[in-house]
Amino acid sequence: MTQLGARTPSYAKLNKCLLVGKPRPDGMHPIWSVFQTISLADTLTMEKTTTPGEWALTCSNPDVPCDERNLLSQIIAPYLSSLSFGIRVHIDKQIPIGGGLGGGSSNAGVFLNWLNEAAGWNKSPEKLKEEALPYGSDIPFFIQGGTALVEEVGNQITKLDEPDDWWGVLINPNLHSDTAKVYHKFDSMDLGRDTFPESIDERALYQGTNDLTPAITACLPDLEKLSDWVQFELDREFNISGSGATCFIDCDNEKDATRLATLLKSQWPDYWIKSVHSV
Repeated sequence: MTQLGARTPSYAKLNKCLLVGKPRPDGMHPIWSVFQTISLADTLTMEKTTTPGEWALTCSNPDVPCDERNLLSQIIAPYLSSLSFGIRVHIDKQIPIGGGLGGGSSNAGVFLNWLNEAAGWNKSPEKLKEEALPYGSDIPFFIQGGTALVEEVGNQITKLDEPDDWWGVLINPNLHSDTAKVYHKFDSMDLGRDTFPESIDERALYQGTNDLTPAITACLPDLEKLSDWVQFELDREFNISGSGATCFIDCDNEKDATRLATLLKSQWPDYWIKSVHSV
């Protein structure tokens, strides 16, 4: 169980496939996506204090807002005045911001799990997921992590068998992808699906598919150049996670991932590149 004063990993995720539907009347896009947590992680240090009402949030990355714009500040706001203790949280940020890896949502999921225990709420995981959804469609997945099929607007989550020690390499050309802009471009290109696969068993057919890719590369042309180089020079499949801008390449094993990361760093020394595995 999570300790009440705890240093807890906050794992990133990959979208192993991401199918996106046309926007609903409320503007949200239904999805059909396989999520996978990976070894890349922030670390959250969460502590109770003896001062009721105290809330202090800090982060190692100065580009991460620590005021009311942060998901953690938004989540705690309705509860803070009723708690018998204060809270201090520090985020050691390792997950790229705006990278399509769910860093902020992962932080929120870890924090909600800790708060549930620290406050003695004893809410079920399903209840936590329900309460998390209004703050972000990826957060409910991070309440449980692992591998899952995520459907609708993040509210339908089906746990899947864990992959057999998946390894891969992440690449981010130091770009920040604006999710809202990507989806706006996606809609303007009329790329939304009318239907989704009927069975979880069909997921293998869509491995590596990301319906947002044309919209992402339209917003971030450098990603298309990188994709072309990886596919033509290395003869490897090139995938984009979420709304970008982080990309990933599947590898056979740890040795293959380490070798590929070294090769990519020699070709693109200024890019953020890291070998990772499933968790």
